[in-house]
Amino acid sequence: MLKPVLLKHLLWMLVFCCCFFLKLSAQQNNYALIVNVAGKDSSFNTGILGLQTSFNSGIEATNYIAKIPQLLASKGYPAASVDSSWEDSSHMNILLYPGPKYNWLQLATSGIDKTAMAASGYMEKNFLNKPVNFSQLQLMQQRLLNYYERNGYPFASVFLDSIQLDNDKMTATLKAEKGVLYHIDSIRLQGKVKLNPNFLQRYLDIRNGSVYNKAKLELVDKRILELPFLTPVQSSDLSMLGSGAILNVYADPKKSSQVNFLVGFLPASGASKKLQVT
Repeated sequence: MLKPVLLKHLLWMLVFCCCFFLKLSAQQNNYALIVNVAGKDSSFNTGILGLQTSFNSGIEATNYIAKIPQLLASKGYPAASVDSSWEDSSHMNILLYPGPKYNWLQLATSGIDKTAMAASGYMEKNFLNKPVNFSQLQLMQQRLLNYYERNGYPFASVFLDSIQLDNDKMTATLKAEKGVLYHIDSIRLQGKVKLNPNFLQRYLDIRNGSVYNKAKLELVDKRILELPFLTPVQSSDLSMLGSGAILNVYADPKKSSQVNFLVGFLPASGASKKLQVT
C-alpha cells in the first residue's frame, strides 16, 4: 500500500504532466486556417469537407492550402479551387470554392480485357454511388497504360468517354485503344565489338520476336553497364517500324585486364578490327 503522502505526490505529478502536454500540444498547433466558402449559402457546413484547420506554422498552413484542390477532388469535388488567401500573425484565411459534389452512378468499361482490368485495380463496387475521385481514376488509367506498355502496345491510350452529369450523379465509360501490337524484331549492337546475338538476347531477356515491353527496355542501359567487358557509348534507342522495332545498343569494348579471364574472345574476321566476344 502506498502511503497517503506519496500517493498525493504522485497525483500532483500526474496532473502536472497532463497540463504540460496539453499546453505543449496547444503551442504546437497555434496557427489556424479559417475557411470562407464561396458559391454556397450560409447554412453550408465546412466541416463536411474534412479540412485540417490547425497548424504549427504559417508555412505548414500554406503548403496544405496548395493541396486542398487535389484533396477535395478525391472527395468528389472536381471543380474545387482556392480563389484567394490572406494572413496575419496568428491565422490564415482562404476563400474556397468547393463547387458541386459528384457521386458515381456508374463507370462502365469498353475495349479493356479482364486481365488488363485486374492489373488496373478496377472494382465495379468502387464506382457505384461513391464520390467521384479523380486521383483514383488517374491512378487506374496509368496502371492500364503500364500494363499495355509491358505487353506489346507502346501507343495505347486510355480515356473517359460518354461523360454524363445528372444533378450530382456522373456516368462515364473508361475506354482503351491499344493500337498496333509491336514486337522487338532484333537487337542491333553498334560499336567496335561483336557479340553473339543469342548472348545479348538472353542477357537482356529480350528475344527476337518478343512483344514490346517498356519495363525491360528501360533496363537495357543499366544491364549493359553491368557487363565487365562493355562500356556504353550512348543511350540505347528504338527504330520503330510498321509493327515492329529494332533495339539499338551502342557500346565499345571495355579496357580491362579482367576481360581475358571473364570472357573468351577472338579477333573478328576481316579488316573491321572489332573485338568479337563469344
